[in-house]
Amino acid sequence: MTDSTESSSPSEESFTLFKSHAATMGYVFRNGKGITFLEGSYATKDPEEIAELTKECKAGHPNYYIDNNQRTVATERTDPMAVLIAKIREEERAKLVIAIDKERNMGTTDQSGKLLGIANSNTVSGATGASNAGEVTTPGVPASSIKIASK
Repeated sequence: MTDSTESSSPSEESFTLFKSHAATMGYVFRNGKGITFLEGSYATKDPEEIAELTKECKAGHPNYYIDNNQRTVATERTDPMAVLIAKIREEERAKLVIAIDKERNMGTTDQSGKLLGIANSNTVSGATGASNAGEVTTPGVPASSIKIASK
């Protein structure tokens, strides 16, 4: 004969799922940690969080509940915040790849070709390598009183 609590306990690979009546809602634990229910759910493996949220749900909290048809979920589907973070990271990575692609053709405009020969950061660096200042003259100051430092 098997123990019924053993078969219904969450596995190491699953999260305990709590749901909220609103799509996005916050909760602050007694220890001060805040969480957010995204897309109407929050999943956790933390035993202290599970105990406190279960107590709240069993006490009849008006915003949070336990769905007995979906008590635990697999890690890929659980944490809405992790899913959101992964989505944002992928979007930002895609923007960065586009921004740093030097071969990307931005097309032509009516200004194309008019800017040829204008200095940019690639051409200026070669021009600033040496000084051609020579002798310095300053109005009202005799040239003999000005000395240019040399090695």
